[in-house]
Amino acid sequence: MKREEQTPGLAIELFQDDTLASARGWTTLNPEERRRRAMLAAQHLDRAALWSLTEVHTVLYGTAGAGLSPRTARAYREGLGKLVDHAGRSGFSLIRPDRDSGALYIRSLETAGLSPASVRVHLAAARAVFRALRWAGATVLDPFADTRPRRDTTAAWEKRHPYTDQEVQSLLKYASPRD
Repeated sequence: MKREEQTPGLAIELFQDDTLASARGWTTLNPEERRRRAMLAAQHLDRAALWSLTEVHTVLYGTAGAGLSPRTARAYREGLGKLVDHAGRSGFSLIRPDRDSGALYIRSLETAGLSPASVRVHLAAARAVFRALRWAGATVLDPFADTRPRRDTTAAWEKRHPYTDQEVQSLLKYASPRD
């Protein structure tokens, strides 16, 4: 929220980092201006504007609402960066993506060696970007609608070891036989 302090002859706006204030910035635009700004951001691969749009849409319409966690926001922002990098290298249009653009993006992440969990996080971020672009009217397409990342074949218990062998041995020194 912005506050104004009155000084004789000057109006000073104090900046407060508030996601809802950013949301108001996008929602108070008339639909054509919102569409124009979103299209420019997508066309020029403007990370800051695309992130602002994505964050606003996620806060307004996402299941977490204004409770969007900083960790999720950071992951989405990083995912947006990966998507923008890919778009710059491959010619992936954020406004008029080809039918196979989403699948090609996900497969490029997989062949780059990202884990299935990381690919899923980047896919969630890309979907959020396109939901925001559709909300703004910059596109009607969703290249990720039918895109599925490869399955993780590693069993969950093989990936998660809560204690090292040394920690287990240390705990056993203090445990009773029943424990």
